[in-house]
Amino acid sequence: MSAPLRIVYVAGNGRSGSTLLDRMLGQMPGAISLGEVRFLYEFGLQEEHLCECGAVVRACPFWGPVVHAALGPVSPERARELARQSRRLLWTPALPRLLGWPTGAAFRRLCDEHAAAAGRLYRAIAERSGATWLVDSSKLAAYAFLLARVPGLELHVVHLVRDSRAVAFSWQRTRVKPEVAARRALMPVRPPLLTALRWNGHNLLARALARAAKSHVRVRYEDLVRAPARTLANVADALGMERSELGFVGDGAVELRRGHSVAGNPSRFQSGRVPLRLDEEWRRAMPRANRALVTLLTLPQLLAYGYGARTRPTDLSGGAAREEGVAHG
Repeated sequence: MSAPLRIVYVAGNGRSGSTLLDRMLGQMPGAISLGEVRFLYEFGLQEEHLCECGAVVRACPFWGPVVHAALGPVSPERARELARQSRRLLWTPALPRLLGWPTGAAFRRLCDEHAAAAGRLYRAIAERSGATWLVDSSKLAAYAFLLARVPGLELHVVHLVRDSRAVAFSWQRTRVKPEVAARRALMPVRPPLLTALRWNGHNLLARALARAAKSHVRVRYEDLVRAPARTLANVADALGMERSELGFVGDGAVELRRGHSVAGNPSRFQSGRVPLRLDEEWRRAMPRANRALVTLLTLPQLLAYGYGARTRPTDLSGGAAREEGVAHG
């Protein structure tokens, strides 16, 4: 019997530091950072975005052979169809059907086909890389529930949380997408009201993933940045990952090697010594009305995760606090 595929799945909201956590976990022994694999069909094969290595995903020396081994030749037409089907499966209203609610034969067949393709894809990744832990920061709970249907796959979930006000402020920023080489493209923006509602929903669903996962641990972005070595060690121990002395984690920075993440925050193109600085610009720059709205709508979960309505979050890690610097996406 072949060894199980062990997926470290980072669940939660966008703009919460998932790319940073993904890449840091990918530095652990036997692990590989993959980025947001759920976007492989749409961004990688259909829209031909750049891999972290700088090559178009189809021409990437890692993803090219992996995709061919798992899916065979993928024409532009087939890429569009795969992306369309994936959006249909992972659309939030379809979640109950992914969880086993009554549905039609066509949806069940589509679900089974995509689960089987995902199994082949992750198996090809493991064979190509030699890694025993595959780190995927797709975040969306629906995709994790789809992966839980794959025979022989072990799902290990890291529920990543960031202060809802910081997330809402980040979604208001305008940023260029460097992975789009053919034209100037911007990352999407989102109004605070919608971000607050999605923050609530994504975090509730990330908590619900515990029933589908072999292991489940919660991490706060603020603790990851303040005390990275301690936080990574806690995650590794909770999931059963081997951990070294974490020599890539330094004083206020991490050493990140360039890899092959397929999608994620623009920070994935940074390599070498990457500073760890907590982005709390929202505390001084977020309009009061937006801050009050987001706080009110998300307060129950803010308090549950150790954040206050006005005060700084409790430092659960024991690390020294920082309040300066740049975002890690």
